[in-house]
Amino acid sequence: MRVVLTSGRDQRPCKDGTVLWDGVIVPSRGELERKLKTVAASAEATGVQLRPNKLADYKFVAGVMAAAQRSQIRNLGVTGHETFL
Repeated sequence: MRVVLTSGRDQRPCKDGTVLWDGVIVPSRGELERKLKTVAASAEATGVQLRPNKLADYKFVAGVMAAAQRSQIRNLGVTGHETFL
């Protein structure tokens, strides 16, 4: 199972903390944590990839990372970081 979380939509600044799960908006932080816990409990889970929007406020990206940690995600990769260089 590969899940791609994206913080922010398109190339607009993420001022509202929108999170996408495989391209679908996650409506709440509670729902995000439920989904992450399901992935963590899955025998098929290979990890979660976080692809932050380069214009997203860091506090939202850090919030997603903290939710993954609370949910016992053992393998969290950050992709797309080359856009920050």
